[in-house]
Amino acid sequence: MRAVAVLAVLFYHANGSWLKAGYVGVDVFFVISGFIITALLTERSGKVDLAAFYASRVKRIVPAYFSMLGVVAALSAVLFVPDDFAFFFDSLKSSAWFTSNHYFAHFGSYFAPRADELPLLHTWSLAIEMQFYLFFPIMVICIPARWRLPAFLLLAIVAFAWVGYRTLG
Repeated sequence: MRAVAVLAVLFYHANGSWLKAGYVGVDVFFVISGFIITALLTERSGKVDLAAFYASRVKRIVPAYFSMLGVVAALSAVLFVPDDFAFFFDSLKSSAWFTSNHYFAHFGSYFAPRADELPLLHTWSLAIEMQFYLFFPIMVICIPARWRLPAFLLLAIVAFAWVGYRTLG
């Protein structure tokens, strides 16, 4: 399923007419990741070891991610004019803190840079994933097992309502 999700995104970026809804692949990847993390946190007997959970996420993601950020920053320092590099540096800071989803969310105006002018735009999805990894385990631990399903259903309903409000309003 992860391969299908990744292929959907790749086909979308290769040629948008091949797969009109390529970002569905990102959504599928998020669902799979959420399912796996939920299973890791809830199906084990005993107490959840948050330190080990966070350490495994950091070990899996951070080395490759920061290597990529370093390469992109080095190339940008060479290729960009100073004003463009200053703009890039703001996106680099938000990417390093895994908050680039918030940073890039406000790039919808007529004068906003095009997607191909934002070398770190793709980091938005990993920022969301890392925020999920940070907050979801704490929610799982803090909510008693019998209340998890109703609590997460309510949270999902509120989130969908908020997105609908923001999209239509």
